[in-house]
Amino acid sequence: MIDQLLSELRKMRSTRTNLGLLAGMVGLTLLAVLINGFVLGAAELARHDDQHTLLSAGTSGALFASLIGVMAITSEFRHGTIRSTFLVTPDRTRVIAAKVIASLLMGILFGIVAIGLSLGLGYAILRIRGIDFALDTGHVVLLVLGTLLMTALWAALGVGVGAGRGAAARGSARARRCARQGRGPRSLAPAAGRLPRRRRERAGPRSVPGARRRQRRAPRNAGCRSP
Repeated sequence: MIDQLLSELRKMRSTRTNLGLLAGMVGLTLLAVLINGFVLGAAELARHDDQHTLLSAGTSGALFASLIGVMAITSEFRHGTIRSTFLVTPDRTRVIAAKVIASLLMGILFGIVAIGLSLGLGYAILRIRGIDFALDTGHVVLLVLGTLLMTALWAALGVGVGAGRGAAARGSARARRCARQGRGPRSLAPAAGRLPRRRRERAGPRSVPGARRRQRRAPRNAGCRSP
């Protein structure tokens, strides 16, 4: 399990898309803090709720953390590397658990960067404009912990969404391949052995002995049934 987790962390660290998501999160957080910090008046920023809005801009990192979780599995389905992953670790539960834990850690990392940036820059803006800090220590601690928890959970949720989308995409690709061949997906046809005798005779080549062996010799027809 540790080896699989380290492997997933290495994949996330070496993926350029994740670096792009991190850069996008930093840019969006900076933009939100700068707009709220300099557009609002000094009287408005002196209020507790407006300062909370300014300093909680890092919560937008939850969106990017969820995309990290989605990309953790959909990218493997897209590039076909999921096959080698399950070949090395045939336990599907262990693979998904490793991806969830790795996404949780990446979500926490994104949360640290986002909330640290919004708190630091927001506090600096308040000091530059000569506005007193209205939030107490307990409120700041809850804001930090809440942001980290939210980004971690959204990253884990993204893995579940990505797993569902990956399986759906694989099924739709198989259906399109079968449609181009004028066949239907095999999973849509009931087993010939469960059909009544009259319907079994009309079931086509699947009910003929040796039909499965012929299908195995034609890899392009895998997952499709005969018309």
